[in-house]
Amino acid sequence: NRIPVFLVGKPGCSKTLSMQLLFENLRGKDSRFPSLPCLYEQRYQCSEDSTSDGIEAIFDVVKRKASRDGNDVTHVVLLDEIGLAEVSRHNPLKVLHDRLEPDSRHYEKHAGMKGGQELPYACVGISNWALDSSKMNRAAVLSRPDPDEKDLQDTANAIVEQIEGSRVA
Repeated sequence: NRIPVFLVGKPGCSKTLSMQLLFENLRGKDSRFPSLPCLYEQRYQCSEDSTSDGIEAIFDVVKRKASRDGNDVTHVVLLDEIGLAEVSRHNPLKVLHDRLEPDSRHYEKHAGMKGGQELPYACVGISNWALDSSKMNRAAVLSRPDPDEKDLQDTANAIVEQIEGSRVA
């Protein structure tokens, strides 16, 4: 649906894995879910050295591909480790404000879009920590809370049961 999303959680809570599963299984007519559109991933690995030019370039590439491919494909900008870009001395995430809001001046000026239209792509940011509120308020946020002691015990028990079950088989 092209609503920007931020996935936030500690390392190892399967944020990247969940995105990989989506991209592997949503392949349009050739997938297990042929009624859903094909997702095409354009990944940008953020770092403390990221620049606004680099982030704008990935959005420009995806916007061109989206206009070429039409509605059969949903192009997704995946900003991996977006929290690292937030601490960059170059302040590269300042460009997200215009890139995540279809009503922004950028789209009226550069893409010919008028207010109320949807973005030509989807955007997912993956981070180990919450970003500042000016960025988080421009997207839906899915946050994985820290596991409590019972969660850790249940996980450990499930792993042990699986290991013991595989030894018997």
